[in-house]
Amino acid sequence: MAGLITGDSIVNPYAKLTGAGINSIIDRVTKVDPRGKKVLLSSGKELAYDKLVLGMGSSPVMPSIPGNDLDGVFILRSLRHAEAMRQFLSDRKPRKLAKIIEKRTGIRVKLGTHEYP
Repeated sequence: MAGLITGDSIVNPYAKLTGAGINSIIDRVTKVDPRGKKVLLSSGKELAYDKLVLGMGSSPVMPSIPGNDLDGVFILRSLRHAEAMRQFLSDRKPRKLAKIIEKRTGIRVKLGTHEYP
């Protein structure tokens, strides 16, 4: 958000992977065979592995809280979200910020506010 590097250099690392000899496949895993050390993809392709790392991913969810549709309420999940928040902070210069985090165990509210210059 400080503008020191481009957004693509942070959120689009796939181009860097191919230069390192890593093949990036974006697909959905439908079956894991731990004994055979293989995964089956939704495209029907089967891949063998030595070590398997599960990246579950996530999607931003706006909790059902009154006021969540007001101007100045943000989900922070992507570069686009961060840029919208930065623009809001630059334009409106709010003095106080509050952060709400939803975890699987429930909603946590940061009670302290941050003084924004």
